[in-house]
Amino acid sequence: MSITLKTNKNIQKEFRTFIDQNLDGFNSKAIENIKIATSEALQNIYRYGYMNEDGKPIEIHLIVKNEAIVLDIYDQADPCNPEKFMNKKYIPSESGHMGINIIKKLTKSFKIFPEEHGNHTQLIFSDLHN
Repeated sequence: MSITLKTNKNIQKEFRTFIDQNLDGFNSKAIENIKIATSEALQNIYRYGYMNEDGKPIEIHLIVKNEAIVLDIYDQADPCNPEKFMNKKYIPSESGHMGINIIKKLTKSFKIFPEEHGNHTQLIFSDLHN
């Protein structure tokens, strides 16, 4: 299953609707964790990759395999260097800075791969059933 979303202030809501329409049979806690972590990733792409510019594409592929859900997210922002921010310790502040910590806590695996024309963010979730 896949969807292409355009960046805007409602992108997280649109993603949550996509999840609700495509994931049945998983426990509600797992679904909520997927929504929270992926919404944080989408917000980071919008804010830091696309510099809050509306109308930019983000392609999302959802794969259910065995006891895991894999979300592959592709953007067309400038390729980033994940080493600059993935291992950094973030302290909560009024301006946020907790998204990466939240994503790491809620996923089995969280990786970002810079590509020639954008970035590939991969989130893997487990513990999906009651």
